[in-house]
Amino acid sequence: MPAPRLGTIPGWLLRGLGAVHGGTRELAELAFQLERPFVLDSSASERRLGLAPTPLHDRRGGDGRLVADRRDRSGAASDGSGTMSA
Repeated sequence: MPAPRLGTIPGWLLRGLGAVHGGTRELAELAFQLERPFVLDSSASERRLGLAPTPLHDRRGGDGRLVADRRDRSGAASDGSGTMSA
């Protein structure tokens, strides 16, 4: 099987196609995330809501891998250790 060809679509073309296709319109709205780096700053919500992000090392399991917050069908969350908590 041959390797797929890769290319880019310029933002102006996405915006033009977005005038008639909703999915492409949504992609064009988010194209800035693909075109240049952007910085996320949560300092305002941290101050206003009293929240803070979870430090990366707190989200690691015993083997050093990041632990995803998994839920089983009953809604209990898994901490990645094989035990479930409600």
